[in-house]
This record gives sequence, structure tokens and C-alpha cells, in this order.
Amino acid sequence: DLGSNPMNRFAAFTGGEVGPLIAGAATAVETDLNALPNASFSGLQYSIVDVTARPFFYVENCSDTSPESVTSIISQAVAAIPAVMRTSHLTVNGELMAVEPRVVSNQYCYQVGYPYSGRQPRALLIGKTGETPSGQALRVVYTGTEADVIHQVYDPLDALLGAAHLDDPATRDDDWVTYEVYHDDATQDGGSRNREIYYVIPQGTDISALTRVFPPSEAAPVPANEPAAETPATTTETPATTTTPEPATATP
Repeated sequence: DLGSNPMNRFAAFTGGEVGPLIAGAATAVETDLNALPNASFSGLQYSIVDVTARPFFYVENCSDTSPESVTSIISQAVAAIPAVMRTSHLTVNGELMAVEPRVVSNQYCYQVGYPYSGRQPRALLIGKTGETPSGQALRVVYTGTEADVIHQVYDPLDALLGAAHLDDPATRDDDWVTYEVYHDDATQDGGSRNREIYYVIPQGTDISALTRVFPPSEAAPVPANEPAAETPATTTETPATTTTPEPATATP
């Protein structure tokens, strides 16, 4: 009987001193645990979807990670990009999107724009054309403000990727392309309230460990845009029929 001590059992199998091996493994595990972000993925709702590439007109910009900077860039995009597209005979053919392919010096570098229809221009003074991300992706539906999106969506997803050893949890500078689709007024105070957030799975990545750690579920549908205030129906009132009273009969 080798007892319950795993070091004794391992030594019996290998015939050697296991202290250095166990110590090294313990150090590696401790490093992984310490690197995990201070976030939990408990309660996270995500689904795995296939996304198709679409023609995409965009401008590139970088900002710091403050909600004010992000909403400022998005608001400017809403005001400026459709007009630029019209001058190039491109038609907006989808919701506003922000693709974040990289983080540089703690800044988010965006490709902000719209899917489009129309012939691709030969040359552009402002903006670029390309395609929206495609392939398999993790999809989350988010309802809330820009100020809360990091700790409600990005931190939990990054924690999940870290737990599955699919991303370095100690940094947000990662290989996973993320993008957002805005489904309402992105210029309102606090930013879009209804959006989809996608983490595009790098080609060739096995996500079986991720689904074992925390299985996907069918994400909630995208909330509909807030309906515009209804204009009260205009009704034409029929004027009341007026009658001229008969003169009273004089009583003699």
C-alpha cells in the first residue's frame, strides 16, 4: 500500500525523487491561478455561432479605454461615415460596427464603420473597404452602458478564455479579434444600450476545453430598438350640426 500521498505514489511509479517535479508543477499551477483576472465568468451567457464576411467600409482610430473616449469616437462615426459613403456611391447595408483587431499601448484601435452594398471604389481619400470578421465566434448579447461593458462582458469572457488556457489572462493584448454590433442609438449618453459582442475564434483553435469549463447556452435575442414616440393619430372632427331654432310662437 503506497498510501494516499501522491508524491509517494508518483515516486513508486518513476523510481526517482519527485520533489523537483512536483515543485515545478505546483509553481506552474500557482502562476496560472495568479494570472487569472479578478473576474468571474459565473452567470455569463454566450453562444457559439458562425458569422459570414460582408463588405465593410470603415475608418481606423485609436482611443484610450475610458467610456467617454469610446462613446465620442462612436458618435463621430455615426455623424461622419454615412456621408463619406454616399460620396463614394456606397449604401449602408447593416448596423454600425466597431472591430477591435488589436490593443496598442493600452489603447483600443478600432475599425468603425458599416456593412455596405455597391461597387467597391477604386480609390478612397477617407476610409477603407474590407470585410467584416468571419468564421466561428463566441457571441454575447449585452444590454447596458459603455461604462459597464468591460466588467460585464469582456472581463468574464477573458477569464473564461484564461481558465481554458486559450488566452493570456494577465493582459488584454490578445489574439482574439473582437467586434461589436450596435442595435440602437450609439450617440446617446452612455453609448448604445443594445449590442452584440463577438469574440472570433482563431482559425484552428480547439475550444473543447472552453466548453468543458463553461458550456455555451443560447444567448438572449437582441433587444429591439426602442420604438420612436408615437405621433397621436390626427382625427378630423366633424363640426356639430347647428340648427337655427324656430322662432318662438308669440302667445297672444
